[in-house]
Amino acid sequence: MDANGTRHFLFLGEADWGRCREGEDGKTLAELWAADADTAVVYDVERDDLILKRMPFVFPPTGPVALGPSDRRGAARDRYGTWYWIDATRRGLLVNSAGSGTTTVFWPPDGAAETCGLPEADFGPVRAVTTAAPRELSGTAVTEDGYLVVGCAEPPGLLVFDLRSGGPPDLLPWPDTVPFTPFDLASRVGGGVYVLDRDHRRYWELDRAFQVVPNRTGSPEPTSGGFEAVGPGPGPDPGQPCPPPRPITADDAIALEAGTDPVALDAAADGTVLLLFRAPAAGPSTVRAYRHGVPTGPALATEGPGGTPVVAGHDLALLPTPAGTAYRLFLADAGGDQAFEFTLDMTGVPLRLKPVENYCPMRLFGGKGLVAAGGEVHYDFADRWLPLTTLPRHRYADTGTVITGRLDSGEPGCVWHRLFLDACLPPETGLRVFSSAADHPDDLDHAPDWVAEPALYPRGDGSEQPYARTGGYRTWELAFQRATGRHLRLRLELVGNGRATPHVRALRAYCPRFSYLTQYLPTAYRADSTSASFLDRFLANFEGIFTGIEDRIAAVQTLFDPRSTPPEALEWLGQWFDLAMDPAWDEAKRRLMVTHAMKFFQWRGTVRGLQTALALVIEEGADDSLFSDAPSRCALRTRIVERHQTRRGADGRRPLSGADALHRQYADALDAAGITVPDGIRFPLLPPGPDHPATAVWRAVAEEALGSLPVVDQVQAWRDFLSRRYPRPADLNSAYGLTGSAAIVSYDRMLPPTELPEREPAFTDWLQFQTVVLPRARTAHRFRVLLPVPLGAGPGDAEPRAAAAARAARVDLVRRVVELEKPAHTVFDVKFYWEAFRVGEARLGLDSLVDLGSRSPNLLTEAVLGRSYLGESLLTDPLTHRRCP
Repeated sequence: MDANGTRHFLFLGEADWGRCREGEDGKTLAELWAADADTAVVYDVERDDLILKRMPFVFPPTGPVALGPSDRRGAARDRYGTWYWIDATRRGLLVNSAGSGTTTVFWPPDGAAETCGLPEADFGPVRAVTTAAPRELSGTAVTEDGYLVVGCAEPPGLLVFDLRSGGPPDLLPWPDTVPFTPFDLASRVGGGVYVLDRDHRRYWELDRAFQVVPNRTGSPEPTSGGFEAVGPGPGPDPGQPCPPPRPITADDAIALEAGTDPVALDAAADGTVLLLFRAPAAGPSTVRAYRHGVPTGPALATEGPGGTPVVAGHDLALLPTPAGTAYRLFLADAGGDQAFEFTLDMTGVPLRLKPVENYCPMRLFGGKGLVAAGGEVHYDFADRWLPLTTLPRHRYADTGTVITGRLDSGEPGCVWHRLFLDACLPPETGLRVFSSAADHPDDLDHAPDWVAEPALYPRGDGSEQPYARTGGYRTWELAFQRATGRHLRLRLELVGNGRATPHVRALRAYCPRFSYLTQYLPTAYRADSTSASFLDRFLANFEGIFTGIEDRIAAVQTLFDPRSTPPEALEWLGQWFDLAMDPAWDEAKRRLMVTHAMKFFQWRGTVRGLQTALALVIEEGADDSLFSDAPSRCALRTRIVERHQTRRGADGRRPLSGADALHRQYADALDAAGITVPDGIRFPLLPPGPDHPATAVWRAVAEEALGSLPVVDQVQAWRDFLSRRYPRPADLNSAYGLTGSAAIVSYDRMLPPTELPEREPAFTDWLQFQTVVLPRARTAHRFRVLLPVPLGAGPGDAEPRAAAAARAARVDLVRRVVELEKPAHTVFDVKFYWEAFRVGEARLGLDSLVDLGSRSPNLLTEAVLGRSYLGESLLTDPLTHRRCP
């Protein structure tokens, strides 16, 4: 609702547009989309808008179809990238080596005859015989075991080349009683091949030992037969006699439907075999899937969106997707100029074939074959094999229609006001709007009277919604001319040029019209209905301008709320708090900072404030929990360690009950060290001497009892300590029992004790001065910032220089932030800690000590002069990069 009380009906999102229809009768668009029906208008989920249906780009034919089954020869590639294919005479093989990149003759070497190996009937060595070169070769495949298999039509059989061992091929002849004319071969998962016999409309399955796998739908005979195994395979049980091989029969093959013309096959990882069939007349080819010799469903027509046919498919290639549940099926067009891509869904029965609107050009395709290898699809170009490239070059339907349902204003005789469309209209595209209004709904449902509305024009100041963003889409507007009635229906006609499409994001239809003629002008201006209608629409132009201004004034509160203010106003809103926005912050972080600015300033200069500021800069998951009462895990990942909290205090020493206890401890330590202890030994506050044997014992006792060596030269610190504890000298004299000449009148005369005080409370004051006051003074106003580093982001990186540069940039950024947010009198440094070493909220090496073994060498950086610290790096051999002993 705007400032004048005018309401609007909104169409936004797939659900709203899905309730519309494409025609007067029939299903909604949502039902048609769910059923993959052929609709001229579709919803683009990626861009969230309504567009014309995409169609594959079809390269204009340059002449009659030149490629046919006779041009297919077959090709294959091994795992090393070497290509093998049948030459133009169909009597030999060519090879393109992965090492040299040159094409040479692979077989036969002399081009006339070749020595082949024929398997013996009994177990024994293969005997070599010289046979005439085969007259016709057709179809090639490289198995998983490294065998190159080539189909041989005369004599019928297969040639098997061992690519690992080399040598002449093994000829696997087919029985004379079984007709066999191989046309295409495909590798089988687990070893072996599938062989398509186009002339006899059937295909064969051979296992990794090149034994024929019987048709599972026919004879249940489990033994396979034909010829001896030439490849690796499971041998017979040594304890059982080897049964004689069963002869090959025609029933072992999978028979295809009569009257079909199979021209290509390929296989999926689950054993599903796909066959491509040519249409008998001009029309789309079909693809059919077989599992264990049984069709999984009806033939799938290779049609693109809108029924675009792929005429006379020449060859197919199957490429698995990373998900593994679907395949990319590429079909080479017989025209030789392009291939078509499809998505083959393998999850259900029957399989689903969906076209992909990509353009796959092929340059001078020779027709030898389309081969999937190395995660790509290749096609032949002269004596080379090029990867097939997919280009997002779309073609769109020319026109499409969307008809909305009835929009009920609730007011009889309602004058509909305006229509706004958030859309992108490229050149040579457009939108035509038709409306139909009536008070009774039947007048719209049965015979709507469509009225053409004026052409849309773009609003110069953007959307009519206050402070709304269209995300690059323009807002197009028109005023309804004669739409009067309680109910309204709209018909949108999307018009394209085949290469571009309109993009419609949202639609808003306003009603009723706030008429300046009715509200502000005398009745005399409405005396003539024709002139009044024109004047009303003319004044609507000014109403549209003024209402937009009034809406912004009425919605000005949105500018003051960080959740709703436009992105460009966040900087202005932050200036109210004198807040400087970091350029590295995205929009979400800017809104978060402005929302919690008051709480952030309350924490400024504290540990919580530093952690929050750093989390905003370096953490990706910063949200409102960052400013909650309890510190969020996001903020705690950056640790602020104050040095005075890491000092050795009372928890790190043995408690002392008085001076006598310290004397006894010192005497016991000397006796344990084998040093003669004189009677009445006292613990001195100064070391016995640099070369005295008791100096080491004295240091050990002081460290254990006091946490540090006693200090006797901090005169001013001692005086300040006593003045804070005893405000008047008289209080000190009373506590220490000082009288007469020993009493003090000013703290300026006080000196630190040079001998251990014997009486209380002098001993207690000295002990607290040594163990609390002086250590705190040494570590006060100093802290360390520890940044998290994930395991694997250290010296073992694949790009150590890049990782080191990233860490250096991260340290520089953190230093700038801490300099702005820390108290002015403090000093800090920045270090990294390994986030992987975490047990609850404790980190090994920081909150706990695990002896020397906690410093794993692979988690330490190499020592660099002037940039490393002891205990935080390691020395390595510059040649071997091994840790130095």
